[in-house]
Amino acid sequence: MISGEHSADDPKERGAPLACIDIDTGDELWKIPFYSSHWANNPAIADGIINYLNIYDNRIYSFGKGQTETTVTASPKVVAAGSSVLIEGTVTDQSPGAKDTPAISDENMSEWMKYLYMQFPMPENAKGVNVTLDVMDTNGNSISSDIATSDKSGYYSYLWTPEHEGKYTIIATFEGSKSYWRSYAETAIGVGPAVSPAEPIEAEEQPFITTEVAIIVAVAVAVVVGIVAFWALKKRK
Repeated sequence: MISGEHSADDPKERGAPLACIDIDTGDELWKIPFYSSHWANNPAIADGIINYLNIYDNRIYSFGKGQTETTVTASPKVVAAGSSVLIEGTVTDQSPGAKDTPAISDENMSEWMKYLYMQFPMPENAKGVNVTLDVMDTNGNSISSDIATSDKSGYYSYLWTPEHEGKYTIIATFEGSKSYWRSYAETAIGVGPAVSPAEPIEAEEQPFITTEVAIIVAVAVAVVVGIVAFWALKKRK
């Protein structure tokens, strides 16, 4: 669905949209501010891409799926079995007009595109995309498969705990969406023997001395010191 005027005056009427409608259900799939004129009234469509002039800003826009890039790292790279590993990375949009910006969920795409290209405010509730994290052993067997979700900065993270020794490959996959093509990345970690629990150090038993015993000992020492001093003084006389 397009909006326009044969000879639009300035300032142009605000709120005119370019909208995509599901032909079977009539549901609105996406909508963005767009205004056309009689001399640029028909979009060009080829290879799944719509090219259209928006006379709100006199820029030609191309609508279609964007390329993406997924990254993944794991730290520490070598751990003991039973210790946790932090898996983290990003999923970013690699479209020519939005290179290295976060990949955003389909449900927030209209508001996100308005923010990226048309100086609208950043949507505060924007969500990222799901990333599948597969851990494979050296024989290609799947050890675990989990889902992490990126945020509106494109970042995701997941805490994983390996139980057995060996070398593992971690594959992070963004399966794509209605807005983006698929991408993936991988990294590896090494897992060594589990750390044995430290043996407790047994302290030698010390003789137990009560307060009463300590007082008696102190008195006895004082008496002995007094007797010795008395005899020493007597000898001098």
